[in-house]
Amino acid sequence: MIDQSNIKNIVKKLDNSFIQDNPDFITACNNVKWNDINTLNLVLQDIDKLIQKYPTPNDDIKEVLTEIPRLFVSKYPFLFGYWKKMTAIEYQLYGLERSVNILATSVSKFPQCLELWCDYLKVLIANYPNDTEKIRSSFQKAKQLVGWQFYAHVFWDLYITFEHKQGTDLKPIYEEIIQIPLHQYAKYVKPYKQLLKDVKDIKILQSKVKSNQVIVGEIWRYESKIKQNFFNLTPLAEDEVNNWDQYTTFVTQSNKTPRLIQSIFERCLIPCCFIERLWIKYINWFKGHNSKRDIVDLYKFGINLLPMDKRELRFNFLRYLKIEIQNNKEKDSFLFNTFSDLSSNLMFYYCNETSTSCYILSEYLPILKCSQFQSKLSDSSKFILSKQTDYVKYLDTAITNFIASKSPSNTLEHLLCEGNLAIIVVELIKMTWLVVKNNVQTRKYFNFFSKMPSIKNSVPFWLTYYKFEKANKNFVRLNKFINDLDTEIYLPIDVTNDILEDYRTFYLLNSNAIDFRQHEDKNDKVQYVDSLFYSQFKINKPKWTPGRLKKVFSNEWYRSSEYKENGHPGILIDRPQIKNTLIEYPSKILKNQVPGIPTFRNLERINQPPKYKDYYTEEYASIQNSKN
Repeated sequence: MIDQSNIKNIVKKLDNSFIQDNPDFITACNNVKWNDINTLNLVLQDIDKLIQKYPTPNDDIKEVLTEIPRLFVSKYPFLFGYWKKMTAIEYQLYGLERSVNILATSVSKFPQCLELWCDYLKVLIANYPNDTEKIRSSFQKAKQLVGWQFYAHVFWDLYITFEHKQGTDLKPIYEEIIQIPLHQYAKYVKPYKQLLKDVKDIKILQSKVKSNQVIVGEIWRYESKIKQNFFNLTPLAEDEVNNWDQYTTFVTQSNKTPRLIQSIFERCLIPCCFIERLWIKYINWFKGHNSKRDIVDLYKFGINLLPMDKRELRFNFLRYLKIEIQNNKEKDSFLFNTFSDLSSNLMFYYCNETSTSCYILSEYLPILKCSQFQSKLSDSSKFILSKQTDYVKYLDTAITNFIASKSPSNTLEHLLCEGNLAIIVVELIKMTWLVVKNNVQTRKYFNFFSKMPSIKNSVPFWLTYYKFEKANKNFVRLNKFINDLDTEIYLPIDVTNDILEDYRTFYLLNSNAIDFRQHEDKNDKVQYVDSLFYSQFKINKPKWTPGRLKKVFSNEWYRSSEYKENGHPGILIDRPQIKNTLIEYPSKILKNQVPGIPTFRNLERINQPPKYKDYYTEEYASIQNSKN
């Protein structure tokens, strides 16, 4: 990632005397703001002044004065004026050869730039006139990249002039030009017609010209509205963006020539470089007309240019690679390596977002398994099991190294963080339990990882644990798990409610009287929630436990809000009660004494209306206000 630190590291190469003599340059470098084009321009202006001030600078100064512009174009390769400036700087400091190399680099990094291609070709023709093969191959490459641009007549004029001097037959070149909807297509018709002798060929030419004229007329209504066709850091006007959007929609829906559509999209994405939806639109079209490698290259090109807050294209790329890898029957190291690199880059930027880091890791694990631990149905059972076992060991090693804070040695270890550790732990446990069939090791994993703070409140982890204990019908551990919900284990209340409802049904279908009696005996010593009855009190109030209520309210249990609400939160009623009830005493006591007359509490409140407690205002709203 290119930022202010890169410039500071470059400036450090200068000696103190130079820094003291040129405070304006140092200040300009320190004040660079990557979203402000004026600060970048100021640095380049100071570099021009320094070149005039130091006609023969030392190597350190030369290096600094060339590295800073190189840094700018690395960050923003679409700033064609910076490439030109950089070429001039290299020429002044190092000579012709280095400046030509910069131009060659510019058309490699910014291949859609018509102006840079023309400059590069002119330099080759002027300085290497005898190297016709290199010049001709450069023209051919430029023709593929910029030859279909609407204002590419400057390129074709240069190409025709060069080939004419070489004595080349120009008819194939003109034949190609008249089929391209150029702004100045008409000026090539007459010289081409002069080369034709057959009347039939002339009629064919006229037919092609008419067809081309129609296309030029159709696209001119969009081309005429384009006011900014170059890249800038300032946001593009909304009218300009909408015009490009409508333009690309028109050519794609009217099924124009793929080369024309691609050329228009490439021109569009120069001024609209930061408009993510246009990148997505282009790639969606591009997928139907190009190879897998070209699609991957375009994705890479787009995500390198878009700011990091534009994430849709990046995750579209991740999903595209995932689908391609899964659909590819043969192992493809290129796709897997690209997927791994992309996952690492995404994790580097989004590691502090728990949901995003979990998503990246959950996408990576199945691809890792099918790519690096692949097996087929036709393979032997022993081979398949060995692959699965190797995968389990790989996961275990990655987790162990992460916990031990060792330096990452592979992509998986690079992807791990506290926020997504539960994802790989659950994968390890599921593989050990369901594939390797090692219940003993599975339980060891549960016991070990349940104590880790980053996993203690993980929904996937505890749901897996719940399923594991259900599969083993271990009611002792299940009852403890139910009791610990929201007292030791904190899960979202909707998840807790689902578990409680499911467990009650599971308990009724799978337990017996012996299991229930063992649970009752256990409750004599430890206050666990009853599986059949009391667990229902935890629904929507998971902190509820019978032991806590008994300890807190003692003999005044009837004063508790739970009793007054009677299952209706927010509606409190002081119901009349019999104080000396006989229900809690065994019947044999009544043989020795006559029961007393019933005494009551709250009898006078029998006609009192209910009280209403606004939990939202008193609890939730007050908490939100305190946060604000």
